[in-house]
Amino acid sequence: MVAQGILLIILTAASSFRPLPGVSEPVKQSQAKPDVAEKGDAKVIRSEGRSGLPYAFGRTFANLDAYLLHLQQVAAPVDLPWWRKVGPDRFERMTGRRMPQDERRFATRAELARQYGFAR
Repeated sequence: MVAQGILLIILTAASSFRPLPGVSEPVKQSQAKPDVAEKGDAKVIRSEGRSGLPYAFGRTFANLDAYLLHLQQVAAPVDLPWWRKVGPDRFERMTGRRMPQDERRFATRAELARQYGFAR
């Protein structure tokens, strides 16, 4: 019994499996405190950024560029849809390899900002 436990520990330590960088650590969100404004006797907390976006995984984003970068770095490697920049103000929707390819879809920065609720 003890020998089996020791063997298990040795095999686990010798394993080539290593977690991906950043995956074992929780996603760090902005450490900034929310902006508090006093309105009469009540304090009103203004939220920073936009939350509840598709494939955001609970994160909040201050602007459209931060959200698009998140999609490129987090969603694209696991075959989720993301937006690839194809011009100064033009983006193409990329779908994963396993997703059915619809016709190519393009959008401008203003259209994406409006679609995802970011102020221009």
